[in-house]
Amino acid sequence: MHRGDWLVLWVVVAALVFPGAALAQDDEEEDVLIIEEEPADVDNLQIYRSFKEELRGLPIEEELDAWYRYLGKYENSPYTKEIERRIEELETQMMDEAEEDAPSYISQDESGRGARYEEMAFVEPIGFLTNNTRKKVHLGLAYGYDSTFNYGFGLEWAFKRNFSVFGHAMHQGYGIGIVANVGAKYAIVKDTRTGGLLVVGAALKVGADPAMRIGVDPFIGIGVNKQGSPVTFQFQVGYDARFTPWSWDLHFGANLGLRASDKVTIYIEGTGHNTIRKMLAWDAPAGEECGDEGSGDDHCTTEYFGFYQGAAGVKIFPKENIEVSVGLQAPFFYRKWQHYHPLGGGASVMVYF
Repeated sequence: MHRGDWLVLWVVVAALVFPGAALAQDDEEEDVLIIEEEPADVDNLQIYRSFKEELRGLPIEEELDAWYRYLGKYENSPYTKEIERRIEELETQMMDEAEEDAPSYISQDESGRGARYEEMAFVEPIGFLTNNTRKKVHLGLAYGYDSTFNYGFGLEWAFKRNFSVFGHAMHQGYGIGIVANVGAKYAIVKDTRTGGLLVVGAALKVGADPAMRIGVDPFIGIGVNKQGSPVTFQFQVGYDARFTPWSWDLHFGANLGLRASDKVTIYIEGTGHNTIRKMLAWDAPAGEECGDEGSGDDHCTTEYFGFYQGAAGVKIFPKENIEVSVGLQAPFFYRKWQHYHPLGGGASVMVYF
């Protein structure tokens, strides 16, 4: 046989004896083709759009969870940035809904964000101006101090969260007895996370109680109202310097509030006044007057007046932005103070806006 015939014969024999060799080679080639196909953990535009359509109309929490699971499955998705933007939008919407459901004393501030995160809700004192800077209107009626009925009304306007101007007037003493003050407050610290409040302010005072007076009253105040705590506290000290006639009043106030519920708060309060006044001696000749300076005037004496009183009562919140206060007050120390009643009381309404 020729060499070519032998070669053909061996090929035929090999095919008959080892029929799986060629098939194995084909299978091996097919396996290689499968490996080179697109991996299962990489999405494409059709998969992404189909999944996005399936999520349409789902609640925020469910859609947010689904996108996180999608990124977990398709880690190398070419649409990752677009998905992350959608996740950020959903998280913002979820936070907004949480703010709407949370309790607050007012609903919105200028920025539109929930005021419960921007504002601090202190219970309002009844014997001194509050430290907090908020928009509000105040109406009050009291009896006992100056031994007669007294009224007060005021308006405060917050241009910023930590800055406000105010005007307040109240009746004191007999006759007209009105004292008005106009001023401003600035919160150096107003932190809703820690509940800390530090305020400085000043007021210009004009009025008659019963004598005419003009003066300035700088003051500083602190407050604590930690989120989740039922206790609030405020303290304020000021120096009321009067020019006509000359005198000064170092005054202070402290207010402790305990929230029994969302609608009711119990408060305890104390105020004190320490006044120095130049007055005529009891044996001064008729027509004698004590000058503003008073130096060299034998009939002009400097007298100290002290008056401290405590108060306790209840504050009711019929609505989030309305605060109604009722309480009793009585002096526990005084020196040369006139026109007071041993026991008094009062009521006030505060409307926030």
